[in-house]
Amino acid sequence: MNVSTQPISLKSGMPLANLWPVEVVDQIDNQRSTYTEKKELCNEDEALVENMMHRVDGSLPESASLALSEILKDHINVFSKSENDLGRTDIITHRIETGNAKPV
Repeated sequence: MNVSTQPISLKSGMPLANLWPVEVVDQIDNQRSTYTEKKELCNEDEALVENMMHRVDGSLPESASLALSEILKDHINVFSKSENDLGRTDIITHRIETGNAKPV
């Protein structure tokens, strides 16, 4: 998301993100929580939202920042909280078309 007022050009071969290897975990001992209705967040979830919000560009308007914070809180169950709670799925696959450019 470009939060600035200036256009940003993406050039071929330009890095867009950092990737790190992950280890697939077959079984997870901790219970994942799902939110079917809006609930109070636990301290761990509040800290996660706060940590993510500190990474948001400071030029984001306050109204957008508050809206983003609410979205993160409403969907906190989709974020990994540790290196051991990453899951996997075979329900959906995706492809990123890179045209003639090699994927980085």
